[in-house]
Amino acid sequence: MKLHEKNEDAASPVIGVMLMLVVTVVIAAVVVAFATGMAGDSTATTPMALLNADNLQLGTDVEDGKTYLNSFDIVHKGGDELALENIQIKIEPGSGSGASQGIILMRTGADLTVSSGDKTVSTGDRIKVPVNTDKNVAAKGDDNINPGGLVKWTVSDVRTTGVIAKGEFVVPEA
Repeated sequence: MKLHEKNEDAASPVIGVMLMLVVTVVIAAVVVAFATGMAGDSTATTPMALLNADNLQLGTDVEDGKTYLNSFDIVHKGGDELALENIQIKIEPGSGSGASQGIILMRTGADLTVSSGDKTVSTGDRIKVPVNTDKNVAAKGDDNINPGGLVKWTVSDVRTTGVIAKGEFVVPEA
């Protein structure tokens, strides 16, 4: 009776060499993609800064005589410099504000002014945030924010969509 010897080779050497070649080609492709910039701007990071809301300005509607939040300042207390063109501020009236539910006001660098007059915001600078852009009245329409109303604000970086700072305040009584 003949005994058959068992062959215990699980994979052929040709398959092993092919797998190593495929892994090498994939690694080379990833290195080339990052080296040539095809992967995008991987160096963009969200700036970090300490920001506070301050200097709430109230105005009066010339038609009905009611008082509304007209503007407020965001004060840069420290951290990275911010390019005005890369800033987006979301203003979200909360409960008791008098604004229609679901109204969110967005302000970008074009809507904002910096106290220093520069296009960058550094420590000590103030960003003037208009709540309403109507020149004749403090506020008009569904986005009125009344005294006693809660306002939530968020400052984001347009490039990375990352949040730089956020906070909230209550609009003071006139």
